[in-house]
Amino acid sequence: MKKYPNWENITDAMRMSDEWDEWRYNLEYEIDAMSDKEIFIECKDQNFGQEYLRHAENTILKNDAGDSSALSLINDLRESIKDHEKCIFFMKVLKIITITNRSGVIPELAQTQAEMKEGSGITREIKKRVMKAAISNVFKKYPEMKKTLGTVWNKFDIVNRDQTFEAPKNKINKFGKGVYRVKKGKDEKGNKVVFITKNNKPFYKPYERRSLQKFIDELK
Repeated sequence: MKKYPNWENITDAMRMSDEWDEWRYNLEYEIDAMSDKEIFIECKDQNFGQEYLRHAENTILKNDAGDSSALSLINDLRESIKDHEKCIFFMKVLKIITITNRSGVIPELAQTQAEMKEGSGITREIKKRVMKAAISNVFKKYPEMKKTLGTVWNKFDIVNRDQTFEAPKNKINKFGKGVYRVKKGKDEKGNKVVFITKNNKPFYKPYERRSLQKFIDELK
């Protein structure tokens, strides 16, 4: 999760490209992650909803010279979604709005979208499988340790430093053939992340530290 979608592409152009898949993937993942109140509390000022409101505010200031009523509404929403339940509700409404907005262009773009979705979906699937395998390695190496985000993070590079991963030999192989590696680090904003490389080159977007929790829960 994160960082967030390229806000400049939330337009008709985005709806005609795989940016849509990235937008929806991030939004749905964030709704799922933020359902955990502890994660929400940790990130309540930097979640998907808050980022969207910042984008909306910047767009209004840039294009409308500052619509006071709209800016006032944004400020109200910004404060409102600091509440856990209201934030989840806001993001669910945002999801419905964006799905509805896109639905009108689906028929004419069905074939193109199918091809784009296949490649984008497979890329994400490879990324998920690599991460699950890396976390499984930690559990296998330290079977008695507590299966928490903190303990996995501390042992992650120790276990996976010399490990390589390959895409499964099925349909994914058509798109993802190569050698994958993982390594902890920080992104350009200073967030703790896990970088994935394919044949020693950056592969897709990194996983933020907190997003590993989902895999840990699945593998417990």
